[in-house]
Amino acid sequence: CTLSFCYFLFLALGRLCGAAEAGLFALLVVVLAPLWVWLAFSERPEPAALVGGGITFAAVAWYLLRQLRRGARDQSLLQSRSNAR
Repeated sequence: CTLSFCYFLFLALGRLCGAAEAGLFALLVVVLAPLWVWLAFSERPEPAALVGGGITFAAVAWYLLRQLRRGARDQSLLQSRSNAR
């Protein structure tokens, strides 16, 4: 039942943000899984899992920040063009 709810949310996310962002979100779920296990069961993740997760998390954060900056830049361009008229 819980897994079906997760799939439903994932499909809804895909409709809202697009395939690339949904794929990155799916990567974050995999990356954060050792963290949830550590919090729930006090099982320490292996160093390799932490390094790989850190690299993937940094890549996703970099991509999302780049998209936010690009969106802000596009928004300011639209405002400057509308003010010029």
